[in-house]
Amino acid sequence: MIDPSNRVFTNVMLYVQHAYDGIMNIHFQNSNTVTPEKLPSVSVVQQDCYEADVDLSPGDPDVDYSVRSTVQIDTYSSKSPTEAKEIMDAACKAMRGMAYSRINGPYDLTAKTRPNYYRYVARFARVVSTLDEIPRYNFDPDTPDTPDTPDDNDNDNGGN
Repeated sequence: MIDPSNRVFTNVMLYVQHAYDGIMNIHFQNSNTVTPEKLPSVSVVQQDCYEADVDLSPGDPDVDYSVRSTVQIDTYSSKSPTEAKEIMDAACKAMRGMAYSRINGPYDLTAKTRPNYYRYVARFARVVSTLDEIPRYNFDPDTPDTPDTPDDNDNDNGGN
């Protein structure tokens, strides 16, 4: 079974940490909660991962050759809604760099959390196949095989 959830979580964590390097200590989790224990916080959860394009799969019909991965990201802040939205913007860039399309959001769900918790939610989706691995982000400039990562001028929705 193809399960990109660990790679997606790691890449979002690396990208957001790199974007806020030295500015703030962001807590990451892979479960949804209305009120995380530490703030600011990012939750990255794969909501669904089901087979896709079954009619195009060669060989064994019991093997997944491609899946549709749907990921939900929640960002939280106790400082301001702006901080939660800025963290979400960095997470969106990380997802775009892995060729995920935003399918809804980001939505401000601040009113649904407790007072002084600011929360944004967005969902992303893409098809992942056995021939199309998601590369691991690497921000080490000394590593020759560092994959491209999205930047502010990346409009091709790919970045890989």
